[in-house]
Amino acid sequence: MISRWAGAAALAGHGLLHLPGAALLWRWGQPGTLRYADMSPPPGTGAGIAVGGLWLVGGALFVVTAISLLTGGSRWYRIMGVAVVVSCAALLPSASMQVAAAGLVLDWIALVVVIMVGARAAEPATDHSPVRGLGAGLP
Repeated sequence: MISRWAGAAALAGHGLLHLPGAALLWRWGQPGTLRYADMSPPPGTGAGIAVGGLWLVGGALFVVTAISLLTGGSRWYRIMGVAVVVSCAALLPSASMQVAAAGLVLDWIALVVVIMVGARAAEPATDHSPVRGLGAGLP
């Protein structure tokens, strides 16, 4: 149970860290050490606003993944897979920035988790009940 909470906290934290990127690309401010001059595409342009939207959607998907994980959703890893793809698309244009590069590393770690959990979920269920012949399960 602790690992579920820790995983959800990490996912939600990663998602919330997308907010400053969206704010920067939409020219709402320069949060922390993020600067307009460092971003690609240029903040406030059509491309910047579109990529800022990707930052926001990717972040929201990571938060939704965290909620699904905490509430016992059985397919949370599928949401996380989409979150990783959207997040990578948002971060790649600014990969030269240290914060974007760190986000990409987190995305790749999340992708490994998605692949591992997805592969395990795809394994066929094994029925260990004894076979009793044609009338098995009948009174």
